[in-house]
Amino acid sequence: MRQHIKAWVAALTACVALAGCVGQPIVGFTPTPSQTLDPATMSSTDLYNYAVTRYKVLHGMIIDMELQGGAAMLPAQFRDYLMEPAWSSVNDVYNHWFVTGVHYDGVPTFKLMAVGPWRADDDPPGTLTAVETCELAEGAAEVDGNGTVIADASPFIMHRRMFFNRDPTDGQLKVFKFWGEGVATCPIAS
Repeated sequence: MRQHIKAWVAALTACVALAGCVGQPIVGFTPTPSQTLDPATMSSTDLYNYAVTRYKVLHGMIIDMELQGGAAMLPAQFRDYLMEPAWSSVNDVYNHWFVTGVHYDGVPTFKLMAVGPWRADDDPPGTLTAVETCELAEGAAEVDGNGTVIADASPFIMHRRMFFNRDPTDGQLKVFKFWGEGVATCPIAS
């Protein structure tokens, strides 16, 4: 299993344990720039579609962070999509990459394979909507700062669940809790 996946799972498991953190076709929902998120006036379908739209942007930012080998601190724009405690968990993972020199030997292919609504009876308190994804990475080995291969270039599927809430500081819908693990096959029905 990839080392960074283990780091993600460990960080996010700790977040869940200590702080309670972290199929279907995608139908886009794009609010106008002046639209304020008001969960009381949004349908559950619009809320979910808005969360998917926001996660797709965050997913691209995460790929960029991995391609650059992490950072001492996440760029400020991550705060537009992540709120505590998820922001600190993701920051810790990519700070670890930066400090230890983890990077890809080459450029992997990334693919958001599937997206669907996550439905469970035990969603974290405060969850307005939840999204699950399957994300594929392949084609480049992951190495540490000494050049030691951590994970080969074979395909790897990450199954993630993201829980969204309204950030009281700016009213935006953001990921506040995250969970994920490597899987052999994507469990999201297509």
